[in-house]
Amino acid sequence: MLVNADIIENIAALFESKTAAEKDATAVKRGIKSAISKSRIQTARVKAIQEKWDKKFAKPTSCIKQTYNYTIKNGDQLEIIAKKANTTISTIKRLNPMITDEETIFTGTIIKLPNPIK
Repeated sequence: MLVNADIIENIAALFESKTAAEKDATAVKRGIKSAISKSRIQTARVKAIQEKWDKKFAKPTSCIKQTYNYTIKNGDQLEIIAKKANTTISTIKRLNPMITDEETIFTGTIIKLPNPIK
């Protein structure tokens, strides 16, 4: 006897039980949510460690005598800008108090970067 899949789902709904496919889908969704949550936690831990490192070893902005202006271009990221300027994200954030979230910078914004040491 062949039974239509819709009939099985209707019967399952009547008895408030889930089909195997629904259970699998739910498990996958839970796994994805868990992975995203773990990723966010790891990212937060890395940022916290980086900030502690910067506070301990980065030069205070009062030591930075000269700066130059840099215009943020499309596709720029603070981490890449810091590497190119041979500085840290923390130093850039100290020189530019308007940067509150390193993930959110806007094209065309002019920021200060420390002059390279010669």
